Amino acid sequence: MCCTMRREAHLTLVNEGFPFNMSTDLLKKHLPAGTRIVKVKQIASLWAGYGSILRVSVQPVSRTDPTSYMVKSVAVPDTDLEDVGHVRKLTSYRVEGVFYSKPEFATAVIQADKDVTLPLPLFVKADDQSTSLVEEFSLFIIMSDLSQALPIEQGSLSICLAKSALRWLAGFHAHFWGSEPVDGGDDERAIYPSGVWKQGGYWHLSTRLDEFKAIENNKRWTPFKQAAESIASLLRGQSSETSALPDHAGKRCFRTLLHGDPKAENILFAAEKSLNDPTPACGFYDFQYTGYGYGAVDVAYFLATSVDSDIVETRLDELLDFYYKELVKKLTLRGMTAQAEDYTPAILRTHFEWALVDWVRFMAGWGTWGNARWAEKTAKEVLATMGFT
Repeated sequence: MCCTMRREAHLTLVNEGFPFNMSTDLLKKHLPAGTRIVKVKQIASLWAGYGSILRVSVQPVSRTDPTSYMVKSVAVPDTDLEDVGHVRKLTSYRVEGVFYSKPEFATAVIQADKDVTLPLPLFVKADDQSTSLVEEFSLFIIMSDLSQALPIEQGSLSICLAKSALRWLAGFHAHFWGSEPVDGGDDERAIYPSGVWKQGGYWHLSTRLDEFKAIENNKRWTPFKQAAESIASLLRGQSSETSALPDHAGKRCFRTLLHGDPKAENILFAAEKSLNDPTPACGFYDFQYTGYGYGAVDVAYFLATSVDSDIVETRLDELLDFYYKELVKKLTLRGMTAQAEDYTPAILRTHFEWALVDWVRFMAGWGTWGNARWAEKTAKEVLATMGFT
């Protein structure tokens, strides 16, 4: 239920029994002066009852101002505070709050690269009063609404839309290339002192031990179980075997900031201007699992979950080559020519193969989806070359 009340200070929305009180004064304070709020509508519930996504429709002051904004509201439901899934989700919302609030993350990349479109944060408030006995955390983000300029949602992506998303990923990765902190702080903590994940993505081994234990010991999945620790170490850039890898692919200098969950459901596209429009603009949202890693981790997950299966099976080399050229172009524009030259197509391919094996390992314990048949077949070929059969 959603209602607009001109004379009262709050809009009230009920989300499956969870009361969400939004102060219109708070909204107006962070919207352009004179903006009138017309409607607040819930458009999605967050996973497992952790809050809501709302669209705030407004009457703008001028024709150039937006006609809507987005609000992400997070509040912790009653749950087992020791539950691994709860801890992961809660950390992910803390990370997203940091990504939008600290100037070196969302705001910096928006200002630096017009091709890397993501929601512009207008206001971020994280209230964390958590202790070992009680979890009191909430997050409130007001941000721009990407759907005004990028209205198209798509499931299984065409080659044009896939390249559009890969171009975005290349720009995002290039912007944060080489930015990983040298000092990781407390080794027991999953996040850096800067506030983002040490390892981007939601499926890496250290955060999915329950799913790892659930992998069946059979001919189909045992090689993934046997290789899991080695692959995880390689993806962290911590393997003692890196000197034997092609062009030292295991170097940590190739790591960058990842989106962490770049599936089609988190991407919006511009309407194609014509059938021959090569790569329409796109924008990404949902930065809960943003953290460091090899850029190919994002690429492998994206191709395995979001692109038409026929395209992935027949045009993989074309897609990887497109991402590589876009990344090199963006690095060069940033004055990082030497870094671009060091990162060869062979290294990208190696990182991609590790990441795909890691993704299939997660699916083996969690459940398969997306282009699972292709991913499993390709990952098994990689494992065979690594001696895991």
